[in-house]
Amino acid sequence: MEIKKLIHIIVATGILGLTEVQAWDLDGDVEWFGLSHLGWQDRTPRVPTRGETFKVRFQSHKNDLTSARVRRYLPGDPNPQSFPAQVIHSRGPYLIWEATVPGHNSSQLSYDIEVQDGNDRDYIGVDGIGGSAPEGGPFVLDFTRFSHAPLGSTPVKGGVVFKVWAPASSEIYVRGTFNDWSKNQPMQKWGSTFTRFVPGARPDDSYKYYFEEHDLWKADPFARRIDAGDGNNTIVIDPQAYDWQSSSFTPPPFEEMVCYQLHVGTFSGRNDPFGSAPSPARFIDVTRRIPHLKELGINVVYLNPVIEWPGDFSGGYNPINHTSIEKALGSPDQFKAMVDAFHIEGIAVILDVVYNHVDGGSNYLYNFSGDSAEENIYFDTPVADTPWGPQLDFDRREVREFMLDAVVLLLDEYRLDGLRVDALSAFISGPQSGASQVFLKDMNNLVNQRYRDKIIIAEIFGDDPWYTRPTEFGGLGFDAQYHSNFRDSLRSAIFEAAFGDPNIGALAWATTRSGNEELQGTRCFNYFELHDETWPLNDHQRAIRLIDPSSPHDSEFAKGRSKLAHGMTLLSKGVPCILQGSEWLEDEGWEAAKIDWRHKTIYRGIFDFFRDLIHLRTSNPALFTNAFAHPYHVNENDNVLVFERSQNDANTFVIIANFSNSDWTGGDGYRIGLPRGGEWASVLNSEAKIYDGDFEWSCHTFRADSTSYDGLNHSTSLKLPPRSLIVLENNPSSQRCEEELPSPHFRRGDANNDALVDISDPIAQLSHLFTGKAFLTCFDTGDTNDDGAVDVSDPIHTLTVLFLGTGEIPPPGKNECGEDPSEDELVCESYPACEI
Repeated sequence: MEIKKLIHIIVATGILGLTEVQAWDLDGDVEWFGLSHLGWQDRTPRVPTRGETFKVRFQSHKNDLTSARVRRYLPGDPNPQSFPAQVIHSRGPYLIWEATVPGHNSSQLSYDIEVQDGNDRDYIGVDGIGGSAPEGGPFVLDFTRFSHAPLGSTPVKGGVVFKVWAPASSEIYVRGTFNDWSKNQPMQKWGSTFTRFVPGARPDDSYKYYFEEHDLWKADPFARRIDAGDGNNTIVIDPQAYDWQSSSFTPPPFEEMVCYQLHVGTFSGRNDPFGSAPSPARFIDVTRRIPHLKELGINVVYLNPVIEWPGDFSGGYNPINHTSIEKALGSPDQFKAMVDAFHIEGIAVILDVVYNHVDGGSNYLYNFSGDSAEENIYFDTPVADTPWGPQLDFDRREVREFMLDAVVLLLDEYRLDGLRVDALSAFISGPQSGASQVFLKDMNNLVNQRYRDKIIIAEIFGDDPWYTRPTEFGGLGFDAQYHSNFRDSLRSAIFEAAFGDPNIGALAWATTRSGNEELQGTRCFNYFELHDETWPLNDHQRAIRLIDPSSPHDSEFAKGRSKLAHGMTLLSKGVPCILQGSEWLEDEGWEAAKIDWRHKTIYRGIFDFFRDLIHLRTSNPALFTNAFAHPYHVNENDNVLVFERSQNDANTFVIIANFSNSDWTGGDGYRIGLPRGGEWASVLNSEAKIYDGDFEWSCHTFRADSTSYDGLNHSTSLKLPPRSLIVLENNPSSQRCEEELPSPHFRRGDANNDALVDISDPIAQLSHLFTGKAFLTCFDTGDTNDDGAVDVSDPIHTLTVLFLGTGEIPPPGKNECGEDPSEDELVCESYPACEI
């Protein structure tokens, strides 16, 4: 493996804990990692016909290539013609290149792609990338066999090309509305596939494949749309008809993502200010309600499955194939329009996919071309079963390739920003564990090469780093995995709080990582409750019903612990996700019952809490997923957890979580250590009245005490309501709070009054000397060398102490306000502050 390619893999997959570190450049060396061309997705039109001009696209990493061209080969002519490629737009870390290639009247032509960085030239061909023409040769366009067509139905100039994989069959017809369902369109077999160009066929036509030898009708396995109400007839869809408006959209970096799980069928229409919606609701109904999600502040929508299922109502985990958009929810173009609308508002879209199994009773892939073992091409005989339905035969290379095409369909054609892969346990420990792992690794390698800006999440429990370890280092290669240690520790603490014995220590560990340095940050998908935990079908219900069984499930305990649980989810180290309706104390499930939009008004304070908390999380790098996290106050007796979040020069935050029913709002309050001195702000309190709590709270600033606590040099005592989550911010970047006026503490040399003597202080001293800006502290903060004057010798003295290690900063004397030093000789107190 090339060294640069290995570096890119290490960087892109985060092995070194880095993000977005660019290892490619215009350095005279083409970087293969990131180069990609898929013939059926990267041509316009998808299936060129004889003599038709077409466009070829490919992608490279930004700032890597100096030029590129497509080379066209004609039969019998060894000398190709070259057509220059130009950059047409960018997507995330990639540039998209395009070249226009003239058609030709020959029966076939072929092409490859030459890329160049300085004097280094490499080539993209049918088998991948090479330093010379790849061994597999160029991409071939065969205008007789249409072997360059993808599986399924593809509209072309003058008709539609149909292609189906059926290696054990000898005679197949494509029958549909375009030929009155007759047998006048026999398909031609080329190897293991059958193709047919049907003149006059067009989008919206219905069709099926007919297997003569068995009098068997079958829908297209690669159907984009199925009409379940009409015998599962397949509908011809033009995959390039939709006019995208958000072509430049790039999803947020993984570490900035905040996810919202949404079921299209139940998200809208119940007591809904946006208006009514049918049951199930549709893509267009979700689109109309994007303003709500925009107001909430999430930047990723995670959709329950939308692939065709039996009937109109389902949670989506019983698909009948792997490519059709559920008809009850809308058309493929309406699905695209919804994704487009989300992208316009800056919101990424992730889809839950069920690749582990299909519905056992309604899938039409079983015995696809006949009932013999040889003809049951998509399954083992007998089937490899799982608890939820039969699993495809992943031992067959063609089946794995078929499923990879299904992945490309979603990420390219529908422009989804990631996938959540359901039931991974049945892949890796199920009936075809070895072959299933080959498929999963191939999928993640494809995504890592072509879609590095898109996230692939594994629904798997056990917190094994192997799931998210790059394939090059022996892992499965997922970007993130379900963080079961976090979920279990948090749920346990929330529910055991009712009995006064939550395990705070276990939860403290889960806020940072899962017992392994390799498994942390963006590799952890954190949540308190999603669809499985709240699914009535599995006898589960939302947490607020368990906390408060009496309707309307909104006791102070239900509200307080719900806010506390979701606050921990959003502020711990990991990619956070919440379930639809959590933002307003929804008490119903999600599959059958629509969420109740009245709750947004009834529990407006709960919504405001989620909105403000999500804004805090997404606007401060110190709270991003990969930022430093350290639990330093773990009180098992009183059930209080305190942890720090910080990142480099970004502000420091401290999160205080009270899992008990104890009230420390009176007396001396509750004391915690603080990792920094200086000014702090109380920027969020979940039990404030504005958040539907009972505590009189207003955002305010205060100065850290010099009292040591929790092994730290600074501390504070604060009012801590029961079941509360409080967020403190050090040196807040904006004045968002009303100022309290505590007696401040001053150190000699601390010219900017941040409780530290560092490089910022001589800068503040020089600012005073040359701009006339007055110190807002006592005199001693400026008189660093204690010579009775504030002049240029003071910043020089500070720099000498800091960087040469010579001399010292004397303790303060009586300041100009006439006050003596405190007992701590390094601190003098002055209130109100005096100016020099």
